[in-house]
Amino acid sequence: MNMLDLGLLAITRGPETRDHVGGEGTPNASSVLATLGVGLLGGVIGWKVRGKKAAIGGAFAGSVIGYLLASGDEPVVLDAWGVPFANGRGKVWPVANATNRRVTTGPLAFHASREGGRRYHAGMDLYSYAGDTIVALDDGAFQNYAAGYVGLDAMVIRHGRNNVLYGEFVADKGFKHGDPIVAGQRLGTMVESKGTSPGTVLSSMLHLEIWDISFTPQAFTPWYSKDPIPRGLLDPTRFLERTLASL
Repeated sequence: MNMLDLGLLAITRGPETRDHVGGEGTPNASSVLATLGVGLLGGVIGWKVRGKKAAIGGAFAGSVIGYLLASGDEPVVLDAWGVPFANGRGKVWPVANATNRRVTTGPLAFHASREGGRRYHAGMDLYSYAGDTIVALDDGAFQNYAAGYVGLDAMVIRHGRNNVLYGEFVADKGFKHGDPIVAGQRLGTMVESKGTSPGTVLSSMLHLEIWDISFTPQAFTPWYSKDPIPRGLLDPTRFLERTLASL
């Protein structure tokens, strides 16, 4: 991720005051001014020292610095592959009655290899039993239904500054764009996935992706290893670890 992407991320995420990123949050005027002010200062310094091109770079760099200064304990942190972590946490675990709550690793984890290394896993798979209820991680607003994988459903809910894609389950119908969502609200039901072990804890899963609000998925977005990181993609690992630790 380059300085331009970080600058854009600072602008689209914006500094907020909130207990968790999943919550809607309210912009803090002083922190917004801090981001803009430091960005402007960076632009002026760049212009004075190197000219027009440096001014643009300085403005973005200043915006990032201003964001980090203003956002307290929620800076933009990159994972080992250069993908920003989704900050904060949810209020509830997204599988309501799961008895095996855990942040998955290995082939189920974010960035796991797919198709022999041709692409990477852009989300995290949370396994449980067929019939378990999928619920909203936090308060938010329904955005859209998305094209599912292997004939199953997906939907996108905006939780604060994150667009969360819930996928590979049977979604409840009837939601409309903008409908308010509350933490723990039912979204649908887990069903057995193809190629799994029926009747076991690995028989069904929720595929979860987190994106910055600069991008609203309409379907699963492939992350091919030969291509740059999809803009707006966030690593859900730390978000889910924090959610689990808070329960």
